[in-house]
Amino acid sequence: MIRNRISTGCFLASLLPLLTVLSSILAQTSGGQAMASLPMVAPAPADNPATLKKVALGRQLFFDPRLSGDNQMSCATCHMAEKAFTDGLPKARGAGRAALFQ
Repeated sequence: MIRNRISTGCFLASLLPLLTVLSSILAQTSGGQAMASLPMVAPAPADNPATLKKVALGRQLFFDPRLSGDNQMSCATCHMAEKAFTDGLPKARGAGRAALFQ
């Protein structure tokens, strides 16, 4: 599937222009006070730094349906990269595709 092939670096690089624009809009609408820029890299605690192995594990778990109650849905089922990590539906769906909110 396409979402399995998206590299983290390419995905993050594609978000940078959007984040820059959003950051400037937020800075202008925050009551005149400038907001801090977003970091280029997600922060990690000094005693638990991010590693390539941890990133690979996170990616593996994100696409693994065995973590769901019925072994049918992974996080990626609803959090689709091509839809800004949403499902694109007006109302969220849960296990068995049941509507979560009425």
